[in-house]
Amino acid sequence: MTVSLISLLKKGPVVVHFVKEDGSERIMRATTNESMIKYKRKTEEGRPIGRNVMKVWDLDIKEWRSIRKDRVIGWTEAK
Repeated sequence: MTVSLISLLKKGPVVVHFVKEDGSERIMRATTNESMIKYKRKTEEGRPIGRNVMKVWDLDIKEWRSIRKDRVIGWTEAK
């Protein structure tokens, strides 16, 4: 399931529907395609992430976000 999501995220924007840590649902336009990510690297180190977590770039708020793979409800390729 998440293999095809990860492949789509690498290609471009994807609309991901998932359950947040607090139990609420969220729909996010996200990507991991480096050509679409506009950010400045911070000098501080980020938190380590587990194998069950995906780091994605939120295209609307232009920040990195984490999504737990086991909390993904569905996704569609964004236009």
